[in-house]
Amino acid sequence: MPRAVDPRFGRKMRSIRQMRGMTQVEIAEKADVGHTYISRIENGHAPPPSTETIVRVADALDADADELLALAGKVAPDVEQMLIESPSLMDVVREEANAVPA
Repeated sequence: MPRAVDPRFGRKMRSIRQMRGMTQVEIAEKADVGHTYISRIENGHAPPPSTETIVRVADALDADADELLALAGKVAPDVEQMLIESPSLMDVVREEANAVPA
């Protein structure tokens, strides 16, 4: 049985697209993906795309890539690289995360 798709990413993507007055075709062309793929994501029929595609979609939407990546359960490549190069940063991240009210 296929795993259920969390619809938050697609809903946010649609909300931003509509706020910008753009069509699915326009976003698809700018992000170099198929418009039916955009439709499937927005309607919760496909999981969030790869990190690279999310960054392209965010750019096409003039949106915050970090926000979209977080909704997709992914981390920006530059942040991932920083954590790989400086593992001690994880302590800082954990401290900050623990300080944020639930």
